[in-house]
Amino acid sequence: MPASSSLSSPLVLSIKNVDFRYSSQGPLIFHDVSAELQPGQFIGLLGPNGTGKSTFLRLLAGLRSPSSGSVCLNEKPLSEFAKADLAKHIAFVPQDVRMWLPFSCREVVAMGRFAHKKGLSLFESSAGDQIVERCLAETQVSHLADRLVNEISGGEAQRVRIAQALAQETQILILDEPTSHLDIKHQISIMELAVRLRQKGMTVIAALHDLDMAALYCDRLLVLSEHRLKHNGSPEQVLSRETIKDVFGVSAVIGRNEKGELRVSLCRNDSE
Repeated sequence: MPASSSLSSPLVLSIKNVDFRYSSQGPLIFHDVSAELQPGQFIGLLGPNGTGKSTFLRLLAGLRSPSSGSVCLNEKPLSEFAKADLAKHIAFVPQDVRMWLPFSCREVVAMGRFAHKKGLSLFESSAGDQIVERCLAETQVSHLADRLVNEISGGEAQRVRIAQALAQETQILILDEPTSHLDIKHQISIMELAVRLRQKGMTVIAALHDLDMAALYCDRLLVLSEHRLKHNGSPEQVLSRETIKDVFGVSAVIGRNEKGELRVSLCRNDSE
Protein backbone atom coordinates (compact mmCIF):
# COMPACT_ATOMS: atom_id res chain seq x y z
CA MET A 1 0.00 0.00 0.00
CA PRO A 2 1.72 3.27 1.06
CA ALA A 3 5.19 3.91 -0.25
CA SER A 4 8.13 3.99 2.10
CA SER A 5 9.63 7.37 2.97
CA SER A 6 12.10 9.11 5.19
CA LEU A 7 9.36 9.87 7.71
CA SER A 8 8.75 7.29 10.38
CA SER A 9 5.53 5.32 10.08
CA PRO A 10 2.69 5.65 10.99
CA LEU A 11 2.08 9.28 10.08
CA VAL A 12 0.29 11.66 12.46
CA LEU A 13 -1.26 14.76 10.90
CA SER A 14 -1.77 17.62 13.34
CA ILE A 15 -3.12 21.15 13.21
CA LYS A 16 -1.99 23.47 16.00
CA ASN A 17 -3.56 26.79 17.04
CA VAL A 18 -4.42 27.67 13.46
CA ASP A 19 -6.01 30.94 12.40
CA PHE A 20 -6.86 31.37 8.74
CA ARG A 21 -7.86 34.32 6.55
CA TYR A 22 -7.82 34.43 2.76
CA SER A 23 -6.04 37.80 2.96
CA SER A 24 -4.41 39.79 5.74
CA GLN A 25 -7.43 42.10 5.99
CA GLY A 26 -10.06 39.49 5.15
CA PRO A 27 -12.62 37.97 7.50
CA LEU A 28 -11.52 35.26 9.90
CA ILE A 29 -12.38 31.79 8.64
CA PHE A 30 -10.89 29.78 11.53
CA HIS A 31 -9.66 30.80 14.95
CA ASP A 32 -7.36 28.77 17.21
CA VAL A 33 -8.16 25.41 15.64
CA SER A 34 -6.20 22.42 16.96
CA ALA A 35 -6.53 18.67 16.38
CA GLU A 36 -4.30 15.64 16.19
CA LEU A 37 -5.45 13.08 13.63
CA GLN A 38 -4.28 9.64 14.63
CA PRO A 39 -3.36 7.16 11.87
CA GLY A 40 -5.59 4.35 10.72
CA GLN A 41 -8.92 6.13 11.22
CA PHE A 42 -11.77 7.16 8.94
CA ILE A 43 -12.39 10.76 10.03
CA GLY A 44 -15.48 12.67 8.92
CA LEU A 45 -15.48 16.47 8.72
CA LEU A 46 -18.94 17.97 9.28
CA GLY A 47 -20.34 21.49 9.35
CA PRO A 48 -22.91 23.76 7.70
CA ASN A 49 -22.23 25.27 4.28
CA GLY A 50 -19.82 28.18 4.44
CA THR A 51 -17.95 27.04 7.55
CA GLY A 52 -14.73 26.38 5.62
CA LYS A 53 -14.65 22.58 5.34
CA SER A 54 -12.92 22.68 1.95
CA THR A 55 -10.40 25.23 3.22
CA PHE A 56 -9.74 23.09 6.30
CA LEU A 57 -9.01 20.06 4.11
CA ARG A 58 -6.71 22.11 1.87
CA LEU A 59 -4.79 23.21 4.96
CA LEU A 60 -4.41 19.55 5.97
CA ALA A 61 -3.22 18.69 2.46
CA GLY A 62 -0.64 21.49 2.39
CA LEU A 63 -2.45 23.30 -0.43
CA ARG A 64 -3.05 26.37 1.71
CA SER A 65 -0.95 27.88 4.49
CA PRO A 66 -2.37 29.01 7.84
CA SER A 67 -2.33 32.71 8.73
CA SER A 68 -0.91 31.64 12.08
CA GLY A 69 -0.26 28.34 13.80
CA SER A 70 0.98 25.24 12.00
CA VAL A 71 -0.06 22.06 10.20
CA CYS A 72 2.44 19.25 10.72
CA LEU A 73 3.13 15.71 9.61
CA ASN A 74 4.94 13.85 12.40
CA GLU A 75 5.78 17.25 13.91
CA LYS A 76 7.34 18.53 10.66
CA PRO A 77 5.48 21.57 9.19
CA LEU A 78 3.95 20.83 5.80
CA SER A 79 5.56 24.04 4.50
CA GLU A 80 8.97 22.36 4.84
CA PHE A 81 8.13 19.53 2.42
CA ALA A 82 8.86 19.64 -1.29
CA LYS A 83 5.62 19.16 -3.23
CA ALA A 84 6.75 15.83 -4.69
CA ASP A 85 7.71 14.53 -1.26
CA LEU A 86 4.42 15.62 0.30
CA ALA A 87 2.58 13.86 -2.54
CA LYS A 88 4.12 10.58 -1.36
CA HIS A 89 2.41 11.03 2.01
CA ILE A 90 -0.89 12.88 1.40
CA ALA A 91 -3.35 12.53 -1.49
CA PHE A 92 -6.20 15.03 -1.98
CA VAL A 93 -9.37 14.78 -4.08
CA PRO A 94 -11.19 18.13 -4.52
CA GLN A 95 -14.92 18.76 -4.83
CA ASP A 96 -14.62 19.77 -8.47
CA VAL A 97 -13.44 16.58 -10.13
CA ARG A 98 -14.27 17.32 -13.76
CA MET A 99 -11.41 17.47 -16.25
CA TRP A 100 -11.84 19.05 -19.67
CA LEU A 101 -8.72 17.82 -21.47
CA PRO A 102 -9.25 14.61 -23.49
CA PHE A 103 -7.23 12.16 -21.40
CA SER A 104 -8.38 8.59 -21.01
CA CYS A 105 -9.46 7.55 -17.53
CA ARG A 106 -6.46 5.21 -17.35
CA GLU A 107 -4.14 8.14 -18.12
CA VAL A 108 -5.82 10.25 -15.42
CA VAL A 109 -5.29 7.54 -12.83
CA ALA A 110 -1.67 7.12 -14.00
CA MET A 111 -1.12 10.81 -13.25
CA GLY A 112 -1.39 9.84 -9.60
CA ARG A 113 1.99 8.13 -10.00
CA PHE A 114 3.78 11.43 -10.70
CA ALA A 115 5.60 11.45 -7.34
CA HIS A 116 7.02 7.97 -8.03
CA LYS A 117 7.92 8.01 -11.72
CA LYS A 118 11.28 8.91 -13.17
CA GLY A 119 11.82 10.97 -16.29
CA LEU A 120 8.95 12.19 -18.46
CA SER A 121 7.07 8.94 -19.07
CA LEU A 122 3.47 8.77 -17.87
CA PHE A 123 3.82 5.21 -16.53
CA GLU A 124 6.94 4.82 -14.43
CA SER A 125 7.23 1.01 -14.64
CA SER A 126 5.30 -2.20 -15.26
CA ALA A 127 4.69 -2.25 -11.50
CA GLY A 128 3.17 1.22 -11.86
CA ASP A 129 0.89 -0.16 -14.59
CA GLN A 130 -0.34 -2.82 -12.22
CA ILE A 131 -0.99 -0.25 -9.49
CA VAL A 132 -3.07 1.83 -11.91
CA GLU A 133 -5.15 -1.18 -12.91
CA ARG A 134 -5.66 -2.14 -9.27
CA CYS A 135 -6.88 1.37 -8.38
CA LEU A 136 -9.28 1.38 -11.33
CA ALA A 137 -10.70 -1.90 -10.04
CA GLU A 138 -10.90 -0.77 -6.40
CA THR A 139 -13.08 2.19 -7.38
CA GLN A 140 -15.15 0.15 -9.84
CA VAL A 141 -14.15 2.11 -12.94
CA SER A 142 -12.11 -0.48 -14.87
CA HIS A 143 -14.80 -0.47 -17.56
CA LEU A 144 -14.12 3.25 -18.09
CA ALA A 145 -10.34 2.88 -18.48
CA ASP A 146 -10.26 3.70 -22.20
CA ARG A 147 -13.05 6.30 -22.13
CA LEU A 148 -12.15 10.00 -22.26
CA VAL A 149 -12.54 11.61 -18.84
CA ASN A 150 -14.32 14.65 -20.33
CA GLU A 151 -17.05 12.38 -21.72
CA ILE A 152 -18.10 10.57 -18.54
CA SER A 153 -20.61 11.58 -15.87
CA GLY A 154 -19.76 13.58 -12.76
CA GLY A 155 -20.20 10.53 -10.54
CA GLU A 156 -17.92 8.46 -12.75
CA ALA A 157 -15.34 11.26 -12.76
CA GLN A 158 -15.52 11.31 -8.94
CA ARG A 159 -14.52 7.65 -8.77
CA VAL A 160 -11.77 8.09 -11.39
CA ARG A 161 -10.23 10.94 -9.38
CA ILE A 162 -10.35 8.82 -6.21
CA ALA A 163 -8.59 6.06 -8.15
CA GLN A 164 -5.98 8.65 -9.16
CA ALA A 165 -5.44 9.56 -5.51
CA LEU A 166 -5.11 5.89 -4.53
CA ALA A 167 -2.43 5.49 -7.21
CA GLN A 168 -0.25 7.89 -5.21
CA GLU A 169 0.04 5.13 -2.57
CA THR A 170 0.00 7.54 0.35
CA GLN A 171 -0.74 6.88 4.02
CA ILE A 172 -3.23 9.77 4.18
CA LEU A 173 -6.17 10.30 1.81
CA ILE A 174 -8.20 13.53 1.98
CA LEU A 175 -11.56 13.64 0.19
CA ASP A 176 -13.68 16.78 -0.23
CA GLU A 177 -17.30 15.62 -0.38
CA PRO A 178 -16.48 12.30 -2.09
CA THR A 179 -20.11 11.20 -2.36
CA SER A 180 -21.57 14.46 -3.67
CA HIS A 181 -22.03 13.37 -7.31
CA LEU A 182 -22.86 9.74 -6.65
CA ASP A 183 -26.04 7.68 -6.55
CA ILE A 184 -26.76 5.82 -3.32
CA LYS A 185 -25.14 2.57 -4.48
CA HIS A 186 -21.86 4.28 -5.29
CA GLN A 187 -22.03 6.45 -2.18
CA ILE A 188 -22.03 3.26 -0.15
CA SER A 189 -19.24 1.74 -2.25
CA ILE A 190 -17.00 4.79 -1.64
CA MET A 191 -17.72 4.79 2.10
CA GLU A 192 -16.99 1.06 2.26
CA LEU A 193 -13.78 1.61 0.27
CA ALA A 194 -12.75 4.19 2.87
CA VAL A 195 -13.37 1.63 5.62
CA ARG A 196 -11.28 -0.99 3.78
CA LEU A 197 -8.42 1.50 3.36
CA ARG A 198 -8.60 2.31 7.06
CA GLN A 199 -8.46 -1.39 7.87
CA LYS A 200 -5.20 -1.54 5.87
CA GLY A 201 -3.74 1.23 8.04
CA MET A 202 -4.54 4.27 5.90
CA THR A 203 -5.91 7.50 7.37
CA VAL A 204 -8.95 8.75 5.45
CA ILE A 205 -10.34 12.25 6.08
CA ALA A 206 -13.53 13.24 4.27
CA ALA A 207 -15.87 16.23 4.28
CA LEU A 208 -19.41 14.84 4.48
CA HIS A 209 -22.94 16.24 4.52
CA ASP A 210 -24.87 13.06 5.28
CA LEU A 211 -24.95 12.71 9.08
CA ASP A 212 -26.36 9.19 8.87
CA MET A 213 -23.50 8.04 6.59
CA ALA A 214 -21.02 9.70 8.96
CA ALA A 215 -22.56 7.88 11.93
CA LEU A 216 -22.51 4.55 10.14
CA TYR A 217 -18.99 4.57 8.70
CA CYS A 218 -16.68 7.04 10.48
CA ASP A 219 -14.47 6.29 13.48
CA ARG A 220 -14.18 9.95 14.45
CA LEU A 221 -15.95 13.20 13.61
CA LEU A 222 -14.77 16.80 13.54
CA VAL A 223 -17.43 19.53 13.48
CA LEU A 224 -16.67 23.04 12.23
CA SER A 225 -18.98 25.87 13.29
CA GLU A 226 -18.65 29.57 14.11
CA HIS A 227 -14.99 29.74 13.03
CA ARG A 228 -13.96 26.98 15.44
CA LEU A 229 -13.62 23.24 15.72
CA LYS A 230 -16.61 22.88 18.04
CA HIS A 231 -16.67 19.09 18.40
CA ASN A 232 -14.08 16.34 18.06
CA GLY A 233 -14.84 12.77 19.05
CA SER A 234 -16.48 9.48 18.16
CA PRO A 235 -19.84 9.51 16.36
CA GLU A 236 -21.51 8.50 19.64
CA GLN A 237 -19.92 11.49 21.40
CA VAL A 238 -20.58 14.02 18.65
CA LEU A 239 -23.94 13.14 17.10
CA SER A 240 -26.35 14.08 19.85
CA ARG A 241 -29.74 15.70 19.24
CA GLU A 242 -28.48 18.82 21.00
CA THR A 243 -25.34 19.14 18.86
CA ILE A 244 -27.22 18.58 15.60
CA LYS A 245 -29.80 21.21 16.59
CA ASP A 246 -27.10 23.68 17.69
CA VAL A 247 -24.82 23.27 14.66
CA PHE A 248 -27.22 22.52 11.82
CA GLY A 249 -30.48 24.00 13.12
CA VAL A 250 -32.47 20.81 12.52
CA SER A 251 -34.09 18.19 14.73
CA ALA A 252 -32.99 14.57 14.63
CA VAL A 253 -33.67 11.20 16.19
CA ILE A 254 -30.60 9.22 17.22
CA GLY A 255 -30.91 5.46 17.49
CA ARG A 256 -29.47 2.12 16.47
CA ASN A 257 -30.52 -0.36 13.83
CA GLU A 258 -30.98 -4.10 14.32
CA LYS A 259 -27.19 -4.57 13.97
CA GLY A 260 -26.55 -2.10 16.78
CA GLU A 261 -25.13 0.52 14.38
CA LEU A 262 -25.61 4.20 15.21
CA ARG A 263 -28.10 5.95 12.90
CA VAL A 264 -29.32 9.52 12.51
CA SER A 265 -32.81 10.29 11.23
CA LEU A 266 -33.72 13.90 10.47
CA CYS A 267 -37.17 15.24 11.38
CA ARG A 268 -39.43 17.47 9.33
CA ASN A 269 -39.68 20.98 10.75
CA ASP A 270 -43.44 20.62 11.21
CA SER A 271 -42.94 17.43 13.26
CA GLU A 272 -41.21 19.21 16.17
